[in-house]
Amino acid sequence: MEYFDNFFDKVFIDTLAHKLMSSKWSADNTANRNSWPYNKMGSHKFLGQTFFTRKSEDWIEYTKDLDLAKTLVDQWGYIKQRLNAQHLRLRECTGNLQFYKQDGQNHVDGDKGEVACILMLADEYIDGNIGGEFYNETQKVTVPFKQGRLIVFDASDLHRGTSFTKENMARLSIKWVGTPLTDRQNYDTIKT
Repeated sequence: MEYFDNFFDKVFIDTLAHKLMSSKWSADNTANRNSWPYNKMGSHKFLGQTFFTRKSEDWIEYTKDLDLAKTLVDQWGYIKQRLNAQHLRLRECTGNLQFYKQDGQNHVDGDKGEVACILMLADEYIDGNIGGEFYNETQKVTVPFKQGRLIVFDASDLHRGTSFTKENMARLSIKWVGTPLTDRQNYDTIKT
């Protein structure tokens, strides 16, 4: 697990947080889903959004806010470039919105070998230690909240995000999950 600061320009991060706070959130973001067919049962729910999801090789769904989805997919491209991770293909990009006392419970974001990247955001100025930490249970590591901090870890690691300890303050996070490409998917051309 690693984390990075100053990956993105401050004005971009602040503008992104503002756009996210103005976008539509649904109360159907369920962690540790364990029901079928709608995946509504699990350990806890947050306000969430799905910006991009790869249902299959040929079927991709985007949020209705295509400009926001394009920005986040472009961001993923930059993350892959900076991390030298061109072997990863985006499987999903989602967001969480947490308020005071809405701490998450341990969950995983994917399978072994997949990579998760989480971007920490707030829509207000953070003054002092007011919570919002990311905790990786698998590695027993706590990462303090910092606006624009990017956390990269194995998607199968148990982890959780904590809310801010200040009332009425929103903690936002964007999550990208990348799946390693197979050799077949890496071919640029088909040889006959």
